Amino acid sequence: IADGIVTKTPNLAISIMSAGCGPILFSDNDASIIGCCHAGWRGALSGVITNTIIAMEKLGAKKISEEMVAYYGEPDRLNFVYEMIP
Repeated sequence: IADGIVTKTPNLAISIMSAGCGPILFSDNDASIIGCCHAGWRGALSGVITNTIIAMEKLGAKKISEEMVAYYGEPDRLNFVYEMIP
């Protein structure tokens, strides 16, 4: 069991399960790389979000680009889409 996963494998779906914590989905459309992580307060403090982005970079994603998008879904609240723009 892991708190995050990334892939550049075409046509492969990945997912993350969460209960009271927010899942974060990442996409770099230019590099065709996706990632997701489970970010409760412990995971966020221990670096799971940063580590997921680093893992995506190792596959060829650009951390800050017009094509990198992050989706945060917090249970029982509004969901937001964030574009990471330089």
